Amino acid sequence: MTENFVDSILPVEGNKRPIWSVMIPTYNSNEWLADTINSILKQDLGPEIMQIEVVDDASPKDDTKTFVKEIAGERIQCYVQPQNLGLVGNFTDCIKRARGHYVHILHGDDLVEDGFYIKNQAIFESNSEIGAVISRTKYINGDGSFRTMGPALQPFSGLAKIFKERYFSGFGVNTPAVTVRREVYEKVGGFDKRIANLGEDREMWSRISRWFEIGYQHEALAVYRIHEAALSKKIHEDGSVLKDLIKSNEIVSDHFKGTEFEYLFELKREKIARNAQISAAKALKSGNFNAFRVYSMESFRYYRSLKQVYWLSRAIIDKSYK
Repeated sequence: MTENFVDSILPVEGNKRPIWSVMIPTYNSNEWLADTINSILKQDLGPEIMQIEVVDDASPKDDTKTFVKEIAGERIQCYVQPQNLGLVGNFTDCIKRARGHYVHILHGDDLVEDGFYIKNQAIFESNSEIGAVISRTKYINGDGSFRTMGPALQPFSGLAKIFKERYFSGFGVNTPAVTVRREVYEKVGGFDKRIANLGEDREMWSRISRWFEIGYQHEALAVYRIHEAALSKKIHEDGSVLKDLIKSNEIVSDHFKGTEFEYLFELKREKIARNAQISAAKALKSGNFNAFRVYSMESFRYYRSLKQVYWLSRAIIDKSYK
Protein backbone atom coordinates (compact mmCIF):
# COMPACT_ATOMS: atom_id res chain seq x y z
CA MET A 1 0.00 0.00 0.00
CA THR A 2 1.22 3.50 -0.79
CA GLU A 3 -1.27 5.65 1.13
CA ASN A 4 1.17 6.65 3.87
CA PHE A 5 4.00 7.37 1.44
CA VAL A 6 2.35 9.61 -1.17
CA ASP A 7 0.86 13.08 -0.85
CA SER A 8 -2.76 13.63 -1.77
CA ILE A 9 -3.44 15.69 -4.89
CA LEU A 10 -6.45 17.92 -4.32
CA PRO A 11 -8.81 18.87 -7.17
CA VAL A 12 -8.41 22.27 -8.83
CA GLU A 13 -10.91 24.86 -7.64
CA GLY A 14 -12.96 26.83 -10.17
CA ASN A 15 -14.20 26.05 -13.65
CA LYS A 16 -11.82 28.22 -15.66
CA ARG A 17 -8.84 25.97 -16.27
CA PRO A 18 -6.27 25.44 -19.03
CA ILE A 19 -6.30 22.21 -20.96
CA TRP A 20 -2.58 21.62 -20.45
CA SER A 21 -0.16 22.12 -17.58
CA VAL A 22 3.46 21.85 -18.70
CA MET A 23 5.47 21.68 -15.49
CA ILE A 24 9.26 21.94 -15.70
CA PRO A 25 11.11 20.76 -12.56
CA THR A 26 14.68 22.08 -12.46
CA TYR A 27 17.79 21.91 -10.34
CA ASN A 28 20.94 23.58 -11.66
CA SER A 29 19.58 23.05 -15.19
CA ASN A 30 20.05 26.50 -16.75
CA GLU A 31 22.62 25.14 -19.21
CA TRP A 32 19.85 23.26 -21.02
CA LEU A 33 16.70 25.04 -19.84
CA ALA A 34 16.53 27.45 -22.78
CA ASP A 35 16.29 24.52 -25.23
CA THR A 36 13.53 22.97 -23.13
CA ILE A 37 11.52 26.18 -22.95
CA ASN A 38 11.91 26.97 -26.64
CA SER A 39 10.72 23.50 -27.64
CA ILE A 40 7.49 24.23 -25.73
CA LEU A 41 7.04 27.80 -26.96
CA LYS A 42 7.25 26.61 -30.58
CA GLN A 43 3.91 24.87 -29.99
CA ASP A 44 2.48 27.23 -27.38
CA LEU A 45 -1.31 27.09 -27.42
CA GLY A 46 -1.71 30.32 -25.44
CA PRO A 47 -2.05 30.98 -21.68
CA GLU A 48 -5.77 30.17 -21.56
CA ILE A 49 -5.11 26.69 -22.96
CA MET A 50 -1.60 25.96 -21.70
CA GLN A 51 -0.08 26.66 -18.30
CA ILE A 52 3.72 26.63 -18.52
CA GLU A 53 5.61 26.81 -15.24
CA VAL A 54 9.19 26.19 -14.16
CA VAL A 55 9.48 24.80 -10.61
CA ASP A 56 13.04 25.19 -9.37
CA ASP A 57 14.12 23.05 -6.43
CA ALA A 58 16.17 25.80 -4.71
CA SER A 59 19.11 25.55 -7.13
CA PRO A 60 22.20 26.88 -5.34
CA LYS A 61 24.00 28.10 -8.46
CA ASP A 62 21.20 29.25 -10.82
CA ASP A 63 19.11 32.43 -10.80
CA THR A 64 16.30 30.57 -12.50
CA LYS A 65 13.64 33.29 -12.23
CA THR A 66 15.78 35.87 -14.03
CA PHE A 67 16.89 33.31 -16.61
CA VAL A 68 13.33 32.24 -17.44
CA LYS A 69 12.18 35.85 -17.76
CA GLU A 70 15.02 36.62 -20.19
CA ILE A 71 13.89 33.74 -22.42
CA ALA A 72 10.12 33.91 -22.20
CA GLY A 73 9.21 37.28 -20.68
CA GLU A 74 6.00 36.98 -18.68
CA ARG A 75 4.69 33.99 -20.65
CA ILE A 76 6.17 31.38 -18.33
CA GLN A 77 5.73 31.39 -14.58
CA CYS A 78 8.68 30.46 -12.40
CA TYR A 79 8.39 29.26 -8.83
CA VAL A 80 11.49 28.70 -6.70
CA GLN A 81 11.11 26.38 -3.72
CA PRO A 82 12.03 28.13 -0.44
CA GLN A 83 14.04 25.01 0.46
CA ASN A 84 15.18 21.96 -1.44
CA LEU A 85 12.51 19.25 -1.57
CA GLY A 86 14.52 16.64 -3.42
CA LEU A 87 13.60 15.13 -6.76
CA VAL A 88 10.47 13.28 -5.62
CA GLY A 89 9.17 16.16 -3.53
CA ASN A 90 9.62 18.66 -6.35
CA PHE A 91 7.91 16.35 -8.85
CA THR A 92 4.90 16.01 -6.57
CA ASP A 93 4.79 19.76 -6.04
CA CYS A 94 4.69 20.18 -9.83
CA ILE A 95 1.50 18.11 -9.87
CA LYS A 96 -0.02 20.08 -7.01
CA ARG A 97 0.69 23.38 -8.80
CA ALA A 98 -0.71 22.12 -12.13
CA ARG A 99 -4.17 23.48 -12.98
CA GLY A 100 -4.74 21.91 -16.39
CA HIS A 101 -6.75 18.84 -17.29
CA TYR A 102 -3.62 17.14 -18.66
CA VAL A 103 -0.26 17.34 -16.89
CA HIS A 104 3.17 17.00 -18.48
CA ILE A 105 6.27 16.89 -16.26
CA LEU A 106 9.14 17.86 -18.57
CA HIS A 107 12.62 17.81 -17.05
CA GLY A 108 14.59 21.04 -17.40
CA ASP A 109 17.08 19.41 -19.77
CA ASP A 110 14.71 17.47 -22.05
CA LEU A 111 12.64 18.53 -25.07
CA VAL A 112 9.42 17.95 -26.98
CA GLU A 113 8.98 17.86 -30.74
CA ASP A 114 6.35 19.91 -32.57
CA GLY A 115 2.88 18.42 -32.22
CA PHE A 116 3.53 16.75 -28.87
CA TYR A 117 0.59 18.35 -27.06
CA ILE A 118 -2.00 18.40 -29.84
CA LYS A 119 -1.34 14.79 -30.83
CA ASN A 120 -1.32 13.50 -27.25
CA GLN A 121 -4.54 15.37 -26.54
CA ALA A 122 -6.18 13.63 -29.49
CA ILE A 123 -5.31 10.26 -27.95
CA PHE A 124 -6.80 11.27 -24.60
CA GLU A 125 -9.96 12.47 -26.31
CA SER A 126 -10.28 9.26 -28.33
CA ASN A 127 -10.87 7.18 -25.20
CA SER A 128 -12.05 8.48 -21.83
CA GLU A 129 -10.62 5.38 -20.11
CA ILE A 130 -7.06 6.38 -20.99
CA GLY A 131 -5.40 7.84 -17.88
CA ALA A 132 -1.94 8.48 -19.31
CA VAL A 133 -0.31 8.67 -22.74
CA ILE A 134 3.24 7.45 -23.41
CA SER A 135 5.16 8.88 -26.36
CA ARG A 136 7.94 7.10 -28.18
CA THR A 137 11.25 8.74 -27.29
CA LYS A 138 14.39 9.71 -29.10
CA TYR A 139 17.66 10.28 -27.24
CA ILE A 140 20.18 13.10 -27.68
CA ASN A 141 23.62 13.82 -26.27
CA GLY A 142 24.46 16.74 -24.03
CA ASP A 143 25.27 18.93 -27.03
CA GLY A 144 21.91 18.16 -28.64
CA SER A 145 23.25 15.78 -31.27
CA PHE A 146 21.20 12.67 -32.06
CA ARG A 147 22.15 9.59 -30.03
CA THR A 148 19.58 6.86 -30.74
CA MET A 149 15.91 6.19 -31.33
CA GLY A 150 14.00 4.49 -28.54
CA PRO A 151 12.12 1.28 -29.33
CA ALA A 152 8.44 1.32 -30.24
CA LEU A 153 5.91 -0.12 -27.82
CA GLN A 154 3.57 -0.99 -30.70
CA PRO A 155 3.32 -0.01 -34.39
CA PHE A 156 0.41 2.43 -34.02
CA SER A 157 -0.91 5.23 -31.82
CA GLY A 158 -3.91 4.68 -29.56
CA LEU A 159 -4.82 2.33 -26.74
CA ALA A 160 -1.78 0.35 -25.54
CA LYS A 161 -3.30 -3.01 -24.61
CA ILE A 162 0.12 -4.62 -24.17
CA PHE A 163 1.62 -1.86 -22.01
CA LYS A 164 1.89 -3.77 -18.73
CA GLU A 165 3.35 -6.91 -20.32
CA ARG A 166 6.00 -4.87 -22.17
CA TYR A 167 6.72 -2.44 -19.34
CA PHE A 168 7.16 -5.08 -16.65
CA SER A 169 9.37 -7.08 -19.02
CA GLY A 170 11.83 -4.21 -19.40
CA PHE A 171 10.40 -1.71 -21.89
CA GLY A 172 11.79 1.70 -20.88
CA VAL A 173 9.64 4.81 -20.33
CA ASN A 174 11.21 8.17 -19.48
CA THR A 175 9.30 10.83 -17.54
CA PRO A 176 9.28 13.44 -20.37
CA ALA A 177 7.43 10.93 -22.56
CA VAL A 178 4.44 10.70 -20.19
CA THR A 179 1.35 12.91 -19.98
CA VAL A 180 -1.34 12.22 -17.38
CA ARG A 181 -4.90 13.34 -16.72
CA ARG A 182 -4.80 15.45 -13.58
CA GLU A 183 -7.86 13.64 -12.23
CA VAL A 184 -5.77 10.45 -12.35
CA TYR A 185 -3.17 12.02 -10.06
CA GLU A 186 -6.05 13.09 -7.82
CA LYS A 187 -7.00 9.43 -7.47
CA VAL A 188 -3.55 7.80 -7.14
CA GLY A 189 -1.64 10.59 -5.35
CA GLY A 190 1.85 12.00 -5.83
CA PHE A 191 5.21 10.27 -6.27
CA ASP A 192 6.22 7.71 -3.64
CA LYS A 193 8.52 9.25 -1.02
CA ARG A 194 10.20 5.93 -0.25
CA ILE A 195 12.17 6.24 -3.50
CA ALA A 196 14.90 8.89 -3.39
CA ASN A 197 16.43 9.37 -6.84
CA LEU A 198 15.65 6.68 -9.39
CA GLY A 199 12.66 4.45 -10.08
CA GLU A 200 10.06 6.91 -8.78
CA ASP A 201 8.73 7.30 -12.31
CA ARG A 202 8.49 3.54 -12.90
CA GLU A 203 6.51 3.17 -9.68
CA MET A 204 4.15 6.00 -10.66
CA TRP A 205 3.46 4.78 -14.21
CA SER A 206 2.93 1.26 -12.87
CA ARG A 207 0.53 2.51 -10.20
CA ILE A 208 -1.44 4.42 -12.82
CA SER A 209 -1.56 1.40 -15.15
CA ARG A 210 -2.96 -0.72 -12.30
CA TRP A 211 -6.18 1.29 -12.39
CA PHE A 212 -6.28 3.10 -15.74
CA GLU A 213 -5.75 2.36 -19.42
CA ILE A 214 -2.57 3.61 -21.07
CA GLY A 215 -2.43 5.32 -24.46
CA TYR A 216 0.54 5.34 -26.83
CA GLN A 217 1.91 7.92 -29.25
CA HIS A 218 3.89 6.02 -31.87
CA GLU A 219 5.57 9.13 -33.26
CA ALA A 220 8.80 9.97 -31.38
CA LEU A 221 7.75 13.33 -29.93
CA ALA A 222 9.60 13.17 -26.57
CA VAL A 223 13.34 13.90 -26.49
CA TYR A 224 15.49 12.66 -23.60
CA ARG A 225 18.95 14.17 -23.06
CA ILE A 226 21.85 12.05 -21.80
CA HIS A 227 24.76 14.08 -20.45
CA GLU A 228 27.58 14.01 -17.93
CA ALA A 229 25.78 16.14 -15.33
CA ALA A 230 22.66 13.98 -15.25
CA LEU A 231 21.61 12.85 -11.78
CA SER A 232 20.94 9.32 -13.04
CA LYS A 233 24.57 9.05 -14.22
CA LYS A 234 25.96 10.18 -10.87
CA ILE A 235 23.89 7.75 -8.83
CA HIS A 236 24.91 4.91 -11.15
CA GLU A 237 28.55 5.73 -10.42
CA ASP A 238 28.25 5.61 -6.62
CA GLY A 239 26.00 2.55 -6.49
CA SER A 240 23.06 4.26 -4.80
CA VAL A 241 20.91 3.50 -7.82
CA LEU A 242 20.56 -0.14 -6.78
CA LYS A 243 18.73 0.56 -3.50
CA ASP A 244 16.19 2.70 -5.33
CA LEU A 245 15.69 0.11 -8.08
CA ILE A 246 15.13 -2.60 -5.49
CA LYS A 247 12.68 -0.45 -3.54
CA SER A 248 10.81 0.53 -6.71
CA ASN A 249 10.48 -3.07 -7.88
CA GLU A 250 9.19 -4.24 -4.51
CA ILE A 251 6.59 -1.47 -4.34
CA VAL A 252 5.40 -2.13 -7.89
CA SER A 253 5.30 -5.85 -7.15
CA ASP A 254 2.93 -5.12 -4.26
CA HIS A 255 0.63 -3.17 -6.61
CA PHE A 256 0.19 -6.25 -8.79
CA LYS A 257 0.23 -9.02 -6.20
CA GLY A 258 -2.36 -11.63 -7.08
CA THR A 259 -2.60 -10.56 -10.74
CA GLU A 260 -1.45 -12.32 -13.89
CA PHE A 261 1.63 -10.06 -13.94
CA GLU A 262 3.01 -11.19 -10.57
CA TYR A 263 5.51 -13.66 -12.05
CA LEU A 264 7.20 -10.88 -14.03
CA PHE A 265 8.49 -9.25 -10.85
CA GLU A 266 10.42 -12.34 -9.78
CA LEU A 267 12.08 -12.26 -13.21
CA LYS A 268 12.78 -8.57 -12.62
CA ARG A 269 14.42 -9.41 -9.27
CA GLU A 270 16.83 -11.74 -11.04
CA LYS A 271 17.52 -9.18 -13.77
CA ILE A 272 18.25 -6.42 -11.24
CA ALA A 273 20.66 -8.71 -9.38
CA ARG A 274 22.43 -9.82 -12.57
CA ASN A 275 22.86 -6.25 -13.79
CA ALA A 276 24.05 -5.20 -10.33
CA GLN A 277 26.88 -7.73 -10.46
CA ILE A 278 27.89 -6.45 -13.88
CA SER A 279 27.95 -2.93 -12.42
CA ALA A 280 29.96 -4.24 -9.45
CA ALA A 281 32.56 -5.70 -11.82
CA LYS A 282 32.79 -2.41 -13.74
CA ALA A 283 33.24 -0.50 -10.48
CA LEU A 284 35.97 -2.89 -9.34
CA LYS A 285 37.86 -2.56 -12.62
CA SER A 286 37.69 1.23 -12.44
CA GLY A 287 38.89 1.30 -8.83
CA ASN A 288 35.56 2.47 -7.40
CA PHE A 289 35.60 0.15 -4.40
CA ASN A 290 32.69 1.81 -2.61
CA ALA A 291 30.37 1.28 -5.57
CA PHE A 292 31.67 -2.30 -5.89
CA ARG A 293 30.76 -2.95 -2.25
CA VAL A 294 27.29 -1.41 -2.59
CA TYR A 295 26.40 -3.21 -5.82
CA SER A 296 27.68 -6.64 -4.79
CA MET A 297 26.42 -6.68 -1.19
CA GLU A 298 22.98 -5.19 -1.84
CA SER A 299 22.50 -7.55 -4.77
CA PHE A 300 23.26 -10.60 -2.59
CA ARG A 301 20.85 -9.35 0.08
CA TYR A 302 18.08 -8.86 -2.44
CA TYR A 303 18.40 -12.05 -4.48
CA ARG A 304 19.96 -14.91 -2.56
CA SER A 305 21.24 -17.30 -5.17
CA LEU A 306 24.55 -18.93 -6.07
CA LYS A 307 23.94 -17.61 -9.57
CA GLN A 308 25.27 -14.31 -8.27
CA VAL A 309 28.76 -15.73 -7.75
CA TYR A 310 28.77 -16.89 -11.37
CA TRP A 311 27.47 -13.55 -12.68
CA LEU A 312 30.06 -11.52 -10.75
CA SER A 313 32.97 -13.84 -11.66
CA ARG A 314 32.05 -13.84 -15.33
CA ALA A 315 31.63 -10.05 -15.39
CA ILE A 316 35.07 -9.58 -13.81
CA ILE A 317 36.70 -11.92 -16.32
CA ASP A 318 34.80 -10.59 -19.36
CA LYS A 319 36.90 -7.83 -20.94
CA SER A 320 33.83 -6.26 -22.56
CA TYR A 321 32.73 -4.95 -19.14
CA LYS A 322 34.95 -1.94 -18.55
